[in-house]
Amino acid sequence: MTEEEFNEIIFQKIMDKELTICETCDNIFDYVPQKMFCDECQREKINARQRKYHEKYREKILARKRKYREKNREKMNAGKRKYYAENHEKINAKGRKYYAENREKISARHRKYREENREKINAKARKYYAENLEKMRAKARKYYEKNLEKMRAKGRKYYAENREKMRTKDRARYHAKKKTSN
Repeated sequence: MTEEEFNEIIFQKIMDKELTICETCDNIFDYVPQKMFCDECQREKINARQRKYHEKYREKILARKRKYREKNREKMNAGKRKYYAENHEKINAKGRKYYAENREKISARHRKYREENREKINAKARKYYAENLEKMRAKARKYYEKNLEKMRAKGRKYYAENREKMRTKDRARYHAKKKTSN
């Protein structure tokens, strides 16, 4: 079959309303009454119209979205919780991948933030410590009681490794007590 014969067959099918030619890109697709554009061109026209609308009414759209989120906060949060519950492994994997690829960038950003907000961070830590001191001590006591042998072994190991340091501290404490009692 030559190209000329092929073109004749295509032209005949177009005349018989079996096929249609797209008006913008000349793609050939199955005939549908009153359809003049292929799916790609139709999608592109719709997207262009939507982009133009969004550019023109950007603030109005954002205000409407804010208002909707404000009214339906619990519904939005429930949807987010449900999505996270179903996809937490995927989300965590994506986060780990991003962190691995951008470790230096993230570390630099964190360092910069900590340098700029050192007082704010320290104040927050002091406040948290003051508010949760008893809770933290209770948790530590519970852990210590639960792992008594492990903690004692850890203490013995530390004392063995730092014997001279510990003796110096004990001597300093002893002499300080002796001076206050005299």
